[in-house]
Amino acid sequence: MMWKKRPLAALALSLALLLPTPAQGAEAPAIHAEAAILMEAETGQILYEKNAHRQMQPASLTKIMTCLLAIEAGNPEQQVTVTPQALDLMEDAAAIGLQEGERLPLRELLYAAMLPSANDAANAVAIHIAGSEAAFARQMNRRAEALGLTDTRFVNASGLPVQGHSTTAYDLAEITREALRYPSFLDYAGRPSYFIRPGPENRGYSFSHLNRLLLPGSGYFDARAIAGKTGWTVPAGHCLMTVAEQDGVRLIAIILRAEGDGTMGGPYPDTKALLDYGFGSFRRVELPLPAEGFLGRIQESEYYLTPVGTTVGLMVPAELPREGLTVQLVGTAEGEEGRFWGEAALRNAAGEVLWQGGRIPLTGELLLGDLLGPSAVAYLPQVAKEVPRLPLMEFGAAAVVAALVGLWRLLARRGGKEPAGGPSAERVTQRPGAIK
Repeated sequence: MMWKKRPLAALALSLALLLPTPAQGAEAPAIHAEAAILMEAETGQILYEKNAHRQMQPASLTKIMTCLLAIEAGNPEQQVTVTPQALDLMEDAAAIGLQEGERLPLRELLYAAMLPSANDAANAVAIHIAGSEAAFARQMNRRAEALGLTDTRFVNASGLPVQGHSTTAYDLAEITREALRYPSFLDYAGRPSYFIRPGPENRGYSFSHLNRLLLPGSGYFDARAIAGKTGWTVPAGHCLMTVAEQDGVRLIAIILRAEGDGTMGGPYPDTKALLDYGFGSFRRVELPLPAEGFLGRIQESEYYLTPVGTTVGLMVPAELPREGLTVQLVGTAEGEEGRFWGEAALRNAAGEVLWQGGRIPLTGELLLGDLLGPSAVAYLPQVAKEVPRLPLMEFGAAAVVAALVGLWRLLARRGGKEPAGGPSAERVTQRPGAIK
């Protein structure tokens, strides 16, 4: 048997689930904005999308990433000095009127950036953290890349219009979902109003949230809303991010390029329609995951894939039965590099598929296929260190047992039938040589 030096891949990923079509019996809302998405915050399950991967200008929804990086940067009480560069804004840009040389705690500037969308505050945060807006934009892009977001490119920390600054509704929802891992984000993005007290080195500032879903008496107030961010520029149109919670379920709604400010097609009616749809047409269930794994092909390599955890939380159509539901893996779904997913189907007690489209997180072991005997191929985990190139028998009993176990898993399960999502037993037994 010939071994090659390859690392063992073992990855545990956060759950993401995709529902590409409306729920059975539930009518999807008519959204007038150019792009929109509704995402369950804990798992990343998509309940609704419209042009969710179209690259567009996000206006001040950019500041969600600015806030995330600032939270991750460290001490919210650290003093920030307002520089002349932070005050270099385009005409009519939103600002709270910071003055050069003022010093304020970082957290005060985050309230100003998130609630009234102050661009001078966002710039001051960026320059404080990275030394310049350009350097901070590079950090923003690296953070987006680390999240696996390939359709985002930030040029500044504020979202003011500039060539090449774009993202998608899906990417913004994922950035928001990451920010929600930090409890302080809900405070920065969820307070209806805030007052920065005057100090020895700063003036006092008072402002309210611009997201009217969070403002009692605004006409659009929604008690389910717990955080939000507004955005508007001429090229971006009206943009809105809202996080809402009901019965322990948290949803993220993103609206991009909505026309008007509250009539049909505006960001608020669209958001309310999404939240009503999400909370009204779905319910959350916790279901056991299948115990067995399966062989999956990711690009040009074979992996033995097994589910992460023993149960999975799903948002399922509300009209589905509450009892007798099971989850089955029906094939591999390739995500970003290094990510493994198994596509899931929901079945009833009779085995009928009621709903399909979920993604189950998997761990994976990169496998090597070699002949075992005259025809069968055994798949064994790769190793991260050099292994002597010796015949199979010279590896001793442990290697023989591993080979037989691997072969048994692939061929003997279900009476030799093809594992769900994996190659057929015939291909397994006839394929010679190593997987490359």
